[in-house]
Amino acid sequence: MARQIMHRGKRSWWNGTVTTLCGLTLPGNTTEGVWFPALSGHKPCPACETVHNRQRR
Repeated sequence: MARQIMHRGKRSWWNGTVTTLCGLTLPGNTTEGVWFPALSGHKPCPACETVHNRQRR
């Protein structure tokens, strides 16, 4: 069974779309939030993680 990929991003309050750190725009009705990413079993998106680590510096 393939693991799902978890993206980091921000959800729009206006229309629910999610813009990920790696540049994807996902419609709001197809996304779900993950409360505890480390425990979820989802594989993190490498591009999103790179951008997130750069922003933390």
